[in-house]
Amino acid sequence: MLRTSAFLLLAALFTFQQAQAQYTIPDNAFAVRLGVLVPAAMNGNQLDTLHPSVAALQNMNVNGGQIEDLDGIQYFTGLQYLSCPNNYLDTLAGLPNSIQVLECEENDLVYIEALPASLVQFRCWSNQLTSMPTLPAGLEQLVCYDNLLTSLPTLPASLTELACGQNLLSTLPPLPAGLGALLAADNALTSLPALPGALTRLYCNGNQLTSLPALPAGLDILDCKQNQLTALPTLNPSLRWLDCDNNDLTGLPALPAGMVFLSCSYNDLGTLPPLPTSLRQLSCFHAQLTGLPALSASLRRLECGFNPIGVLPTLPDSLNSLYAAGNGLTDLPGLPDSLVTLYCFDNQLSVLPALPDTLDLLNCQTNLITGLPALPGQLRNLLCQNNPIDCLPVLPNSLQGIVCTSTNISCLPNVPTSFNAQQSSLGFPLTVCNVLSPCPPGVEAISGNVFLDANANGLRDPGEGPFTNAVVEAQPGDLLTAPDASGDYLLPADTGTFTVDGQDVLYHTRTTSPASVTLASLQVDSLNDIGYQPIPGIFDLVATLTVFPARPGFTNPVYVTVQNIGTEPTTAAISFTHDAVQTWVGSALPPDNLVGTTATWNPLLPPGGVWGTQLTLDTDAGVALGTPLAHLLTALPVQPDTTPADNSAGWNGVVVGSYDPNDKQAFPQEMTPAQVQAGTFIE
Repeated sequence: MLRTSAFLLLAALFTFQQAQAQYTIPDNAFAVRLGVLVPAAMNGNQLDTLHPSVAALQNMNVNGGQIEDLDGIQYFTGLQYLSCPNNYLDTLAGLPNSIQVLECEENDLVYIEALPASLVQFRCWSNQLTSMPTLPAGLEQLVCYDNLLTSLPTLPASLTELACGQNLLSTLPPLPAGLGALLAADNALTSLPALPGALTRLYCNGNQLTSLPALPAGLDILDCKQNQLTALPTLNPSLRWLDCDNNDLTGLPALPAGMVFLSCSYNDLGTLPPLPTSLRQLSCFHAQLTGLPALSASLRRLECGFNPIGVLPTLPDSLNSLYAAGNGLTDLPGLPDSLVTLYCFDNQLSVLPALPDTLDLLNCQTNLITGLPALPGQLRNLLCQNNPIDCLPVLPNSLQGIVCTSTNISCLPNVPTSFNAQQSSLGFPLTVCNVLSPCPPGVEAISGNVFLDANANGLRDPGEGPFTNAVVEAQPGDLLTAPDASGDYLLPADTGTFTVDGQDVLYHTRTTSPASVTLASLQVDSLNDIGYQPIPGIFDLVATLTVFPARPGFTNPVYVTVQNIGTEPTTAAISFTHDAVQTWVGSALPPDNLVGTTATWNPLLPPGGVWGTQLTLDTDAGVALGTPLAHLLTALPVQPDTTPADNSAGWNGVVVGSYDPNDKQAFPQEMTPAQVQAGTFIE
């Protein structure tokens, strides 16, 4: 009897312990994730806290799990890494002391009870925190930007990186001696504490600073733009990157010999100190400069617009981008062979120097230019409006965008095969020059008309209209051109004999035979017509989507284009859905319907027709950097599409903090592991 009672007592005790070991996870979404991480310890939403897998789990990633409550996390006593960003958490409590890395960014956190004693890295950006708990003694990294913090707790001596930008901080606590990176941009700081000797990166832009403390000897990067600085301290010799835009500076100190990047725009400088020979980029817009010093032989980018400079110094051979608009220039120095982009608008230029073969973009609008030099074969964009230009030189086939409004130009010497009407503004209908034009061809050329041959007889009969979606080719030499809006073409050539024909066009057959043309000096051989007949019954729409970067607090353009490459006219059902993170501002062509994040249009597109418009989206200033974005454009004909794969165009990207609309390039573009370890600078 006694033995039976003891057995029953032990059984009851075991049952009680088992009951105590079962813990109900209140958040169903968290329970689902635990069912994947520790399946043997989960039964529905019941966690067996005594199961060996619970204490043994070291890494927990519940990113984007729609979790509102992490209650139950306290039982994972062996946890070293906890990643829980992109959820709906408003509180963190009961965190195991074993955690070394905690990632809880992009939640709704307003309160954190206590941080684990073992914590080394803490990332909590993009929440709603107004205060921080005491920081563990061994913490090395604290990333808490984009919160509502008005102060920070005492910083541990072990801290090497502090990123506290985009908060409401008016002061910072004393900085640890070993701190290597301080990112405190976009706060309300009026002063900085003494900077530690280990500091190599300092970002204090977007504050209310009137002065800076002495700079550490090892500082590599200093970003202090958008403050109220009237002077900079002595720059340490190791400084390689300085951005002091938008301050009240009247001068700059001596620049370190190893500096590679200097941006000092929107100040009242008057002059610049001598430039270091290592400098690769100089940006000095709106700085009241009356001249520039000698330029570094390694300079790759010069942005000196809107200063009363008058004369540019000799340009280095390394230069690939020049922005010299609004400088009162009457001429330009010789352009280096490496130049890719040239902005020289709003000056008093009457001529341009020879253009390098590498040039991709030329913006010379609003000058006194009467004629352009020969255009490089790689040029893609030409903006020459508001000049007294009468005629254009031969246009390279690479040219996509041409803007020549408010000039005397009334026709193009030829139509580039890459010409894009959406990117162009001519000020006249797309027309190719001929021998009777104000600008007759000044070179040997082949001309004719590209037409729709309705009866397929190989002749251009009365009433047969133009076919503009073709490319005319002459061999030898791979000479190419395109027709204008009337189907007329002019193909610049040379003396000699050529075979002229149209290239193959999808869903069309060519009805004319190749022509043989022999050109004498300055001869233009005309009447070389080329006929095409469409294959009936083809419906094929192509959707194209181009998105410019989205930045918090700014709008960005989106270009949508739909082309009918089929052979039948069709109403196009066009739909554009933008990411819900952004808001709709407007469209150059108002949509027929706008519901939520989706806009629709229903234009009628003839064969070969192109429809396009510019949309404008807005990104709220509170949207976190790195937030993913996704847009979708679709275009459907009234009949089934021959190639439905190109009826839609998607775009995926993220919200960025800044970008260069002129497509800044990184240098170097590739780095070896040794360069990375050595801290090689990337501009």
